[in-house]
Amino acid sequence: MIHNLASVRNTLSPRNAQEAYHDAVYYRDEMRELFLRGDISLRERALAESLFWHSAQIANMMRGRKYVPMSWKDSMRRSQTSITGISASSSPAGLVGH
Repeated sequence: MIHNLASVRNTLSPRNAQEAYHDAVYYRDEMRELFLRGDISLRERALAESLFWHSAQIANMMRGRKYVPMSWKDSMRRSQTSITGISASSSPAGLVGH
């Protein structure tokens, strides 16, 4: 799976940005599941997360486009809050970032 995430990052372009993003989310989620089952180490999970967020430069590629699908925007928002499970707007004051 780490090789797959690295491949997504290495082949990322404005032309395949949406497909690459969805692939990166899939592989990241698979790595999280493997971690929860104890099948991979914390180091491997951290590497997967790092590769995923490096691939998140996809969002920057999408900003210049005239049309960005609503599902794409929603998916990006969910990915940004999926690490903690809470969004900055819904968290109690003082808890985000601590």
